[in-house]
Amino acid sequence: FKADEAAYRQYLIENHWYRSLAVAELAPARLLEALGEIRPLAVNHLDVLARKLAAHLRLPNTGKVTDATKPRGCAPTWREHNARKG
Repeated sequence: FKADEAAYRQYLIENHWYRSLAVAELAPARLLEALGEIRPLAVNHLDVLARKLAAHLRLPNTGKVTDATKPRGCAPTWREHNARKG
C-alpha cells in the first residue's frame, strides 16, 4: 500500500471500523472474533460531510432533501422508489 493508504487504514483500524485478515486466518472462530472488533459508524459520514459543506457554503440546513434541493439526475430515495410502486 502507499503511505497515505496505510495511514488511512490505520485510522480505520484505530476507530474499530476496519479489520484485515490473511486468507490463512479465515477460520470461522477467527472471523467471528474479527467481526466482533468492528463497530458500526455512529453517524452517516455523508450526512456529516453535507452539513459541513452547507455550513461552508452558507446554505440553509433543513435536514430534508426535497425536489428543489436534490441535484438533477439524482437517483430516487428508497422511500420515493417504494411510493412510485404504489
